[in-house]
Amino acid sequence: EELLQFVAFLRKDKKLTLLYNSYLQKIREQKFIWVEHLQDYYSPEEIILCDKDAYSFLKNYTINNKNLLVINNDTSQWLADNFNVSTLNEFILRAHIEEIAEREKGNPMFFETLYQYISDEGYTLNDKKILLGEDSNLYEGADKVFMHGNRQEIQIPQSIQNKITMLHSYISMENISSSSLKKLGIKPFNQEDIVDHALELFDDKGINKSDIIVFLMGIKVQSPTILNNIRYKVLVPVVKDEEWISPLYDPVYIESEDLKILYPEGHFINYDAIDYPDRDALNTFFLQLNVWNIPALYYVRKNTVSSSTTPKHISFLNKNSGFNSTYYTLNNDRKLDFPDKVNEFFFRSIIE
Repeated sequence: EELLQFVAFLRKDKKLTLLYNSYLQKIREQKFIWVEHLQDYYSPEEIILCDKDAYSFLKNYTINNKNLLVINNDTSQWLADNFNVSTLNEFILRAHIEEIAEREKGNPMFFETLYQYISDEGYTLNDKKILLGEDSNLYEGADKVFMHGNRQEIQIPQSIQNKITMLHSYISMENISSSSLKKLGIKPFNQEDIVDHALELFDDKGINKSDIIVFLMGIKVQSPTILNNIRYKVLVPVVKDEEWISPLYDPVYIESEDLKILYPEGHFINYDAIDYPDRDALNTFFLQLNVWNIPALYYVRKNTVSSSTTPKHISFLNKNSGFNSTYYTLNNDRKLDFPDKVNEFFFRSIIE
C-alpha cells in the first residue's frame, strides 16, 4: 500500500506530470499491488476493492476472478480513476454470493457475518439462495425460512423441510432490524404464521399429509385463535375410500364399538395413514379438531331451505328475521349426525 500511496502522491505535483503519466503507462500491466492475505503482488486487473467488513469474510474468495483488496479511500479512488478497478457492490455481490454460500454451508458463522453485512449495507437479497436452514441446506426467501427467536424445539418432517424451514440455530440475528430481515427473506418466528403455512400444504400434492399432522402435533398450540385456524383448515385421514377430509364439514369419528353400531358407514380415523406410533396422543389431538367420540355436530357448508320442503322452518325464519321469503340459503349451519337407527348410546351422548 505504501507504493500505491507514493504513486498516487506523484500526481499532486504538476511539475512531475510527465513522469507521473509515464510511470502509470509503465506499471499498468505490472503486478505492483500487494495483497496481504495472499502475500503476493497483483496487477490492477486482478483485484477488486471492498471495505474491511466485506474483506473479513470474503477475502478467501475471488469475485469476477479478482482478489479482494482493502486500502484507504484516496488510494482506492486513484485505482478506480486510473485503472478502472471496480469496487464490490450489491450488483456484483448478487452475481457471486450463491456460489460462495454453497461452499460455506458447513460454517454457520460465515452466514451470521454475511447477514449482518447485508443488513448494514441495506442490500436486498431475498431472492438469493443464501439462507442456511437447520438441515444445513440453502434456501431463498420464497421458501419461507423462519428465524428461531424464543421458541420451543420444533421437529420438521423431511417431506416439508423445504417448505417450512428454520434458520440454523447457531446463527444469531439479534442485531438485525425487521426491515433488514425482510430484505434477506427471513421471517421472524411466529407460531401463527408457521401453522398457517403448514395448513396451506394440505393443497400441495407433493407433500405427505401425515407429516403435516405430525408437525402440527409437535407445535403444541395453546392459542385459541391458532387452534381455531387449524380446525377450519385441517384435513384428517378416514378409512372410508382412504381419503383426507375436513372434520369441520364432515362427521369424523374416533372408532369405538358404540359408534360403529350407530354409523356403520361412517367416517373413522385411518391410523394407518399417519406415521405416528402413539394412538392415544393422536386421539387427544384429533378431539381438539372436531373429530368426535360421540355423535358429531358439524357444519353444513350450504343448506337450502324452502317452503316446499320445510314450511315450519321457513315460518320460523321469517318470524325471527323480519323477512317474508319462501327460500333461504344458510351458510355454515350446524347439523347433528343423526343415525339411521338411534339407540341408548345416542340419546345418552346427546343428553350428557
